[in-house]
Amino acid sequence: MDEIRVVEGCLAPALADQIKELEIKVKELTELEKQIKAELKDAMSENDIKKISCENGLVITLIPETTQERIDSKTLKEELPDIYNAYCKISPKSAYVKVEVK
Repeated sequence: MDEIRVVEGCLAPALADQIKELEIKVKELTELEKQIKAELKDAMSENDIKKISCENGLVITLIPETTQERIDSKTLKEELPDIYNAYCKISPKSAYVKVEVK
């Protein structure tokens, strides 16, 4: 890959087009994946299948519905700010690049 250069807030047109095309393909593939997984989940549930193992090494497992507990930090902060502050943990978050296609 060539060196990436940003000039006046924009990329070279060829690179910008390439990134846009990749983002569109990723979005399409993600939607297709969601659709296939939904159909698999329905079929596995209807047929009481918990796991599928294929010869090519593919393993598909139906994970049952569960519940989880979470702390409502917004409400805790509003109603009990001293407790919130005593237990609040600040963690660093790495920088990243966000790409949007409009």
